[in-house]
Amino acid sequence: MTESTGQMNQRLDNASKIISELMKQVGEMKEGANQIKNIGQSIAKLEDLFSVQQFRGRFGEIMLENMIKDILPKEYYEFQFEFKNRKKVDAIIKINDRLLSIDSKFPLDNYRKMLDSKDEAEKKKLKAEFIKDVKKRVEEIAQNYIQPTENTFDFAMMYIPSESVYYELITDEESGILNYMLERKVIPVSPSVLYAQLEVFNTGFKAIQFERNVHQIIDSLSKLLSEFDGIMREFDTLGKHINNAQSKYLEVDKKLAQFNSYFRQIAGHGTVPD
Repeated sequence: MTESTGQMNQRLDNASKIISELMKQVGEMKEGANQIKNIGQSIAKLEDLFSVQQFRGRFGEIMLENMIKDILPKEYYEFQFEFKNRKKVDAIIKINDRLLSIDSKFPLDNYRKMLDSKDEAEKKKLKAEFIKDVKKRVEEIAQNYIQPTENTFDFAMMYIPSESVYYELITDEESGILNYMLERKVIPVSPSVLYAQLEVFNTGFKAIQFERNVHQIIDSLSKLLSEFDGIMREFDTLGKHINNAQSKYLEVDKKLAQFNSYFRQIAGHGTVPD
C-alpha cells in the first residue's frame, strides 16, 4: 500500500505538471487568438478607410508622388500644378517646354460592389455604374488638365492605383470604355505601366542632360579657343616688340662699338681721326 500510494502520488504530480503545461499552452493560444483578432480588426478598419473616397484619392496621390520622386530628377516634375482654370492636377512631367498631366483616380465603390454581388442582373447593373464613374473621371481629366494653350500635350494620363481595376478597364470590350478614353485622349496607366513609362522618361531626360553637358563643353571649348586666339595675338605683338628691341639693341651695340674704337684712337694717338 505504501508503494502504491507513492506511485499514485508521483502520477498525480506528473498529471499536475502536464495540466500546468497545458494551461500555459492554452494561455499562449488565447493570446495568439487575440492578436489575430486585433489584426482582423485592423484590416477591417483599413477596409473602412478605403471605403471613404477621399482617403482613397489621397492614397492614390501619395502612391503617384512617391513613384515619380523615386524615378525622375526633381527638376522634371511638379505636384498639385494649378492651371489658369484654377484646377489642380496631381502631377505634371516637364518634357522640354511641354507639360504632361497625370491625375490619380480611384473609381472603386461600384467596382467592389460588382465583385461582391452574386446576382448576375445586379452585377451587370453595378458594372454599368462603374463604367459611368470611370467616364465621369475621364471627362474631368480631358476638360481640366489637357490645356494646349498652357503648353500641355494634347493628351493626359489617368493613373489608376489598382492593377485589378486597370485590367478590368482595358479588357472590357463590351462597354468600349478603353476606346472612350482614347477618343478623349486620356491614357489609363496602372502602377506597373506608369513605372515603365517613367523609366523611359528618365532615360530620355538623361539623354537631354547629356546633350546639354556636351553643348556646355563645346561652348567652353569655343570660349577657350577665343581666349587662346587673343593670347596668340598678344604673343605676336610681344614678338614684334622683342624683334624691334633686338634691332635697336644691335644698332646701338654697333654705334657703341664705333664710339669705343673712336674713343680709343683719340686716347692713344692724341689726334682725332678723319
